[in-house]
Amino acid sequence: MLAQTTSPAFDSSYAQQLNQRLQSLGSSSGIKGLSAAAFIPGQGHWVGTYGQAAPSQPLQPNMRLGIASNTKAIVAALLLKLQEEKLLDLDDPVSQYLPPHPHVNGQITLRQLLTHTSGLFDFLNDWSGATSAVYNNNPDSTWAMNDLLATIGPPHFQPGRRYSYSNTNYLLAGMVAEAAADTTIGYLLHSRIFEPLGLGMAYPVADDIFAAPFANLWNGSSVALSPDESNAFLSFSATAGAIWSTAHDMVRWYDALFGHEWLHPQSQQELRNYDGYSAYTLGLRVQNYDGASIFYHAGAWGYRSYMLHEPASGISVCVLGNVQGHSVTNIAQSLFKEIRSKKPKKPFDLTAQDIVYPAGNICATDQTPVQVQIRNNGLLALDTLQVVYGFDGIWEDTIMVVLPTPLLPGSGLTLPLNLPILASDYDKHRLQLSIQSQHGDGYEKDNLAYADYQFVEGEGLPLPYHEGFEMTGLVPSNWVSEHPEDLMDWRRSDFAAAEGHSSLARNNYWDGNEVEVYPIELPALRIDHPAAALSFDFAHTPTATYTGDVLRGYVSTDCGETYWPLFVLADDAFQTAPVVEDVFLPAENEWVNKTYSLENYAGKTVNIRFEMVNGYGNNLYLDNVRVQYALPVKEISPLTMEVYPNPATDYVEVNLPVNPAGSVSELVLLDAFGKAVFKLAKAGSGSLRIPRGGLPAGIYILQLREKGQVKGAAKVVFI
Repeated sequence: MLAQTTSPAFDSSYAQQLNQRLQSLGSSSGIKGLSAAAFIPGQGHWVGTYGQAAPSQPLQPNMRLGIASNTKAIVAALLLKLQEEKLLDLDDPVSQYLPPHPHVNGQITLRQLLTHTSGLFDFLNDWSGATSAVYNNNPDSTWAMNDLLATIGPPHFQPGRRYSYSNTNYLLAGMVAEAAADTTIGYLLHSRIFEPLGLGMAYPVADDIFAAPFANLWNGSSVALSPDESNAFLSFSATAGAIWSTAHDMVRWYDALFGHEWLHPQSQQELRNYDGYSAYTLGLRVQNYDGASIFYHAGAWGYRSYMLHEPASGISVCVLGNVQGHSVTNIAQSLFKEIRSKKPKKPFDLTAQDIVYPAGNICATDQTPVQVQIRNNGLLALDTLQVVYGFDGIWEDTIMVVLPTPLLPGSGLTLPLNLPILASDYDKHRLQLSIQSQHGDGYEKDNLAYADYQFVEGEGLPLPYHEGFEMTGLVPSNWVSEHPEDLMDWRRSDFAAAEGHSSLARNNYWDGNEVEVYPIELPALRIDHPAAALSFDFAHTPTATYTGDVLRGYVSTDCGETYWPLFVLADDAFQTAPVVEDVFLPAENEWVNKTYSLENYAGKTVNIRFEMVNGYGNNLYLDNVRVQYALPVKEISPLTMEVYPNPATDYVEVNLPVNPAGSVSELVLLDAFGKAVFKLAKAGSGSLRIPRGGLPAGIYILQLREKGQVKGAAKVVFI
């Protein structure tokens, strides 16, 4: 293997700063050795090392280490490649490729394997007695994938019910790849990934990892790995974690994975798509960290690894460590912060920060120009800009813009652009801009800006309006978010629903950007009745450590120029289930309905906005968002049915009217939109108590039914 070094064009003082930071992180952590690399667009590749590969032997950049679970993204990408070759489909069941197994449901799909939603026993982390016995009896045995599969126990849940990380998923994925292509996994990895991309990766035991320079694994102060008696360790994690690489090759691998040529566009879309509940896509996790939105994965099988990619900047970072049980996650994240904060200035560097207009719901297709906030981060003033614009992923044209006065270094402005805006009528579009100086740009990735928008024609959509999130896209086609490029933005979840199969989720659990606000708006609606109200079901609970999540609702009558508060849910009012430390997934009884009157907006067209304030707490789910009228109430005589106290706080007592002997009266309590929230039956006349339970404050309708027929109704108010 050739020595791997920093790119010649990489700023030398910047490289020195990164090297110094790596040395500081390594020495303060007490770790034996680190291999690190980064790709920074506009600079190139940086490679650095710290510490020892073995006693008295410095760790060198060309030494391979185990990457552990960062193997998973490679195996997932391999299956995407085989899908492109029509050898398999990610929605195929495993039974199409593998023989029956007592603990593997044959209907598990390949996609469920790659997203950890199969429910399978984890042959590594669950570590059964059978596994331990076989491993310890022959520590130098070479494990075949069938041998590993033979050690698993019963599944934890049925496929598709929830997310649970299991290495068995990727063991099976490797077996499926071999069956689909009718060849070995070692050959597939080399022929589809390692060799076409020029990567010096290795997959033991098919590859002799000791034939090239490698960094030893340390266990405390002792070397824990040698060519003797290593086969069990090298083969046991298989396609869940056995690949070896240098940090530099890992960064080059991410260049290909997130590039625009190696994978087809459809595969790229599948790679980046994930459910709002789990924040795990195909072999990759998603997280917001230090103001950045990243794909990442950590690994631990003896060696430790951490890999991340920030789409907005194009930066990729890898850190590999050679001490058993010593995480490198904090080291990699700290290095990432250093890379972002110390990036050298270049003569020309323009940042497109935000599209101000068009964005969100817009009242009319007026002549207002496009407005984008820009900033000059370079060393020289800018006087002429090049703007490329397009819509919905297609670039349309390029224009030159001459600034009225030079934009000085360190200054910004809101730039008006006379561009043709793609019109819409309740049809959302995405405007995309790429802006740089006429002389080019030192860091081109941050020149991109995006905004979703839709025009509101006429008086808004008529009532009643209902959204149950049973769509196929990430969000409803006529809902508009202000953070379309944030990986942690609102998106559909197929794992939670108050009714139906899906809901809208906001994943605060993995979002480290605290106090960030995530707005999302309904389409414009015409409130044509004073009894109209907003109703929705929600589920949320905090973790024991973080309880600061807040959901707010607003109403605008002027297409977003002014918003008026409608509700605030926080603290106890925002908790529908017991506190959990894991990612929250609500049970059927952990949903709460809220109703808010819109009578003050009768006769007007309104925009309704939900805003989630991230307190790094836990997931929020919304379902059954309705804007419609409350049911008409036909009051019956208080002489035949008495309801008291009314308004009530904890319960209401109901005196039933006299009815024929043996007849059964049923009391049904409905919310403002006709959903039954309580039922109680009693034979004959008498008194019944209806407890409030967890019902929110609001107006309810109490129906008296006999033999299925509504005999009357009364309004009940809980305060």
